[in-house]
Amino acid sequence: MAFEVVVMHVNDSPPKPRDLVPDIPQALENIILKALAKSPDERYLGMPDMVASLGGVLDTLHLPPKPVSPERTDETLYQATMQIDSIQTVLKGPRFVVAATGSLLVIPEKDQVLIGRTDPRSNTVPDIDLSMYGGASAGVSRQHARLLRKNDGWLIEDLRSTNGTYVNNHPVAPAQPRLLHDGDSVRCGQLVLTFHLDEADPV
Repeated sequence: MAFEVVVMHVNDSPPKPRDLVPDIPQALENIILKALAKSPDERYLGMPDMVASLGGVLDTLHLPPKPVSPERTDETLYQATMQIDSIQTVLKGPRFVVAATGSLLVIPEKDQVLIGRTDPRSNTVPDIDLSMYGGASAGVSRQHARLLRKNDGWLIEDLRSTNGTYVNNHPVAPAQPRLLHDGDSVRCGQLVLTFHLDEADPV
């Protein structure tokens, strides 16, 4: 039975969402099916692209702030769109995008944000942990860099990391913070991130 499930997963297309919930928009079904495509080349390149597409669907909906005595399908649609809306709010703040994967790293609402990687031998846990994005093999130090929130924006400083911190391929010297601009490339060792300050651009 387990083997049959694996074969179905590899060969069979997933059911169409509108067959299960007829009231969802065709555009939303297209997004779901693209995310579930068998071929990686047919899927979204990264989460920001998918969220932007979801935002486009949300803009076409005219839902009340809260459904009144909703039917089951209305409640399902309402909850889905509320989740999309909450994801969109994440993209309105400062964030990094991992260049190699498109993964989204939200910058916490703090005046100082530590960038590095978790080491089980120490108690230091960075605010932005690059461990799961290949940080160790890319030469990211445990305490690699620090973001500083100031009135004029975000600055980044190197914390005497082993392999350096770079903004647009220019080295950042320790104790000499550099102002970041929207779209700047930030490299920690060999791991490249893109800094974004404002709302993501639509697809």
